[in-house]
Amino acid sequence: MERYLRYFKDPESLANAAAREIAAMLVEAVEARGRATLALAGGSTPKPVYERLARVPGVPWGQVDIFLGDERMAPADSELSNMRMVQDHLLGQLDRETPRVHAVDTRLAPAEAASAYASELAEVLGPGGAVPGSGHIDLVLLGMGPDGHTASLFPGAAAMQDNALVAAVRAEEMAEGVTPRVDRVTFTPRVLNEARCAMYLIMDEDKLALFRAMEAGESGAVDLPAARIAPQECLIWYLLQP
Repeated sequence: MERYLRYFKDPESLANAAAREIAAMLVEAVEARGRATLALAGGSTPKPVYERLARVPGVPWGQVDIFLGDERMAPADSELSNMRMVQDHLLGQLDRETPRVHAVDTRLAPAEAASAYASELAEVLGPGGAVPGSGHIDLVLLGMGPDGHTASLFPGAAAMQDNALVAAVRAEEMAEGVTPRVDRVTFTPRVLNEARCAMYLIMDEDKLALFRAMEAGESGAVDLPAARIAPQECLIWYLLQP
């Protein structure tokens, strides 16, 4: 696995560069395999990246399958919904062809929603799926919480040990102070580690400090969920360091 650290002094430069690299990786995947698969991060950090990605020319969106790395079990029109954020800041901004979007059915119970989403992912990546026999998501976008969680994989949560593709996460498994405290559905480490590439977006000082602790091999930090993601081909860290 190749590993890259990309440092930026301002958020705009980081967002612009990340958007261009995501676009280039999608083009490369489509050229190599006919379709691309992209798993998006939720929360507020990726919003400017998504807005710029929507404006990058030449992305073959009609040949892209989009998943969410995790979703909050809230109504689709709720401000808590990751899919609503993606719709507002990326999908709704596209003025060309549109991707095939795979949303978590948040009307279901969390365990049922996780099982249904796992089946949908397997259908796309499996032998008879849109990317025949690939078995790998091309690119996963990730953030990191101040407690070291990524997607909705929280320290000590059962999902960290789950061998399924998608797991349900109970609100009570989240660390104190992590918001919003709602049940969630998340890709498991198995899916993230089987992806071709993953890209972290880090824009806060406390998260940059945690990244440095992980880099230094500090006790506890190296065992956090975000430190345990190792995709097949490349791991890219976009880091804001004013």
